[in-house]
Amino acid sequence: MKKVNKALALLLSIAVLLGTTLWMTSAEDPVPAHEHTYEAVRHEATCTERAYIETKCTYPGCGSVKEIIPLSESGLGHAFPAEGTPTKAATCTEDGVMTFSCTREGCKETKTEPIKALGHEFAKDGETTKAATCTEDGVMTFSCTREGCKETKTEPIKALGHDFAQEGVVTKEATCTEAGVMSFPCTREGCKEARTEAIPANGHTFGKWQKSEGENADGHKRICSVCKEEDTAPHYYDVTVLDPPTCTESGKTQYTCTVCNYSFYEDVPALGHSFRNWETEQARTFFRDETQTHTCWRCGFNESQTIEGSNLANQIGLWLGGAGAFLAHALFEPIRLIISLFTNV
Repeated sequence: MKKVNKALALLLSIAVLLGTTLWMTSAEDPVPAHEHTYEAVRHEATCTERAYIETKCTYPGCGSVKEIIPLSESGLGHAFPAEGTPTKAATCTEDGVMTFSCTREGCKETKTEPIKALGHEFAKDGETTKAATCTEDGVMTFSCTREGCKETKTEPIKALGHDFAQEGVVTKEATCTEAGVMSFPCTREGCKEARTEAIPANGHTFGKWQKSEGENADGHKRICSVCKEEDTAPHYYDVTVLDPPTCTESGKTQYTCTVCNYSFYEDVPALGHSFRNWETEQARTFFRDETQTHTCWRCGFNESQTIEGSNLANQIGLWLGGAGAFLAHALFEPIRLIISLFTNV
């Protein structure tokens, strides 16, 4: 099949050459009648055409071809060099073009291959295009070093953070009861931030305790020398008995405040006797009442009493009751009186 195709291609080439020759002959001025003198000419193969021998009339203007004999099956093909010529330079982002020209004499054919894009070549040292602050990142910009390229890349510059002063400034004074404020401003240029620390309240500077007057007269007070605040408290007394009371005489006690030294005196009423139980001193007889006595355990004072009507005669009358009591009294009283003249009954 390949041989058939080659034969057909050869016949087609001959037909084209003959047709071209006839056309050129008819298009030019008529060639005078002549006798053809043929000469065989060898045509060397080119990049695209094969070699052949052409038998052609040598008479000027004739161009009659008698025979074409192919010497090869195909042309030589292009001979491109190993190294081409850059016809378009590659950039950072676009491919370039490498052109290879055929080296065979008279051939103008070329082929091209892409030159891969170079990619950016950023500088190692960047330029600060936005300075970092205490709270915001800055920007470091790196420019591509390739000629004609304006591309850049950026990297963040980490925020610096605040640099507060070591020594603060009092922005609010402390009072006796309220804390103050110590401010430490950031030392970085343009930053208005500050941190604060509390200054403890000073506390009151009280003077000596003294007795209060008016509503707080039962206590004492002291006054702050700075803010004039008053601090009040009740008295805390130390009790001293100057004269202890007795059963019959009052005593005196001194009360002295242990804080402010205020003192006053108080009379203590007499205690009164504290007697023990009554005891029988003289028992009752038929005609005599019972006598009792009791003694104060504190001072030894004795007190006596007679229990009227406790004698036996009176008790018999009470037992008889009514008229019987009257008769008993009328009977025994004279006898008691006579006997009392001689005895203690």
